[in-house]
Amino acid sequence: MKKIKEEVLGEGDWIKLLRSTFLDPRGKSFFWEHIDRKNNKHAVLILATFEPSGDVLLIKQFRPGVNDFVLALPAGIVEHSLDEVHKDAVRELQEETGYLGEVTEISPVLSSFPALSDASVQLVQMTIDENLSINQNPQQDLELGEIIETLRVPRRDIKSFLLKEAQQGTIIVSGLWYLFAFNPHN
Repeated sequence: MKKIKEEVLGEGDWIKLLRSTFLDPRGKSFFWEHIDRKNNKHAVLILATFEPSGDVLLIKQFRPGVNDFVLALPAGIVEHSLDEVHKDAVRELQEETGYLGEVTEISPVLSSFPALSDASVQLVQMTIDENLSINQNPQQDLELGEIIETLRVPRRDIKSFLLKEAQQGTIIVSGLWYLFAFNPHN
């Protein structure tokens, strides 16, 4: 594939809507509309587990894109270099949930939704020591427009919890279903 043209269809503070024209290997051209993040294109997605219980931390957050509440993992935009993703994960976890966690593993850079956007993400596994005093009464530090409820769910109950939430009309982020319903041993 070869990109031969790109035009901006619309632009806001954070994203641009683009139409790119490509030439395929047979010499035929086609176009594709997609979104380009204008500022930082990279995010962290946090899979946080409480220790020693093994409970998983989920969030229910209002998302303007769907005008509804979404059940998801804590996440946020990376402000540092990719070499310092762990710092952004710790910061985002504290801001969104109030919990202090420790990074245990970081994935390689992954594509978030390549059919639509150039955004990327790294999945960061963290543990939250539930015995630390700071984690006894967590205090969120939410930004303007953020409405986030923290949910602590026993790992063995996650699939039934997701089904119950879906029946009540909560939108479930696809990654949660994959992580905990199709792959219940994760």
